[in-house]
Amino acid sequence: MPRLNQAVPKYRKHRASGQAVVTLSGQDHYLGPHGTKASTIEYDRLIAEWLANGRECSQPQAEITIAELCVRYLKFAKGYYVKDGRCTKVTPDIKCALKYLRTWYGKNSAVEFGPVRLRALRQRMVDDGHSRRYVNDHCDRIKRMYKWAAGEQLIPADAYRCLTMVEGLRRGRTEARETAPVMPVDDATVDATPRGRSSWSPPAAPMDRRAPRRPTGRPWLATTWWSCRTTTNRARSTPRPWCGCWGASRLPPRSA
Repeated sequence: MPRLNQAVPKYRKHRASGQAVVTLSGQDHYLGPHGTKASTIEYDRLIAEWLANGRECSQPQAEITIAELCVRYLKFAKGYYVKDGRCTKVTPDIKCALKYLRTWYGKNSAVEFGPVRLRALRQRMVDDGHSRRYVNDHCDRIKRMYKWAAGEQLIPADAYRCLTMVEGLRRGRTEARETAPVMPVDDATVDATPRGRSSWSPPAAPMDRRAPRRPTGRPWLATTWWSCRTTTNRARSTPRPWCGCWGASRLPPRSA
């Protein structure tokens, strides 16, 4: 396996000038007269900032472009939005949002992107046929990137605060389409659909419409043979109809 280099750049003496110097990310930083306390303090400060920034020198705020900012934020997102060693679904959504931003304003300075350009970019998403919620989510992801960049001192904090002045699209006050609501399945479709079950599950039980319903309107399924847990947290495998394990209330058995 390759050996990881955890060493930090050394405090050296520049022979031509007699000053202390340290090289960070290929750039020399002069610290003052070699061997003085002020030069060692300056060295400690630069090394601490360099390590806190992921062993990279922070760019001047006015020089970083939107394309460069997107690359650095994606690198952060791939390491932050991780669960069980894999990237979550948040990262692909961020890529979709930043693709709009990078296509139009990738070569511009990140500081120059303000509320007017954000609204123009939002209108382009609406013209592409995206729903109101989809557009609002993409705009929020762009704002979060600017919030992260301000915390990393890549851009001034005012650049992020200006974007927060742009409110999201509201229902009935925009040209963006609304997504169709998800309605519950009617009883005729439920009765005509056979209950599917796996090889290990107990025999299918009929659906009880007296049971409480989910927020979507679909009733909970009342089963008659599931492993339950008593108050002492011991598993029991005896038949226990109308159990509340799956959300069904303790209703009396239906009459034959």
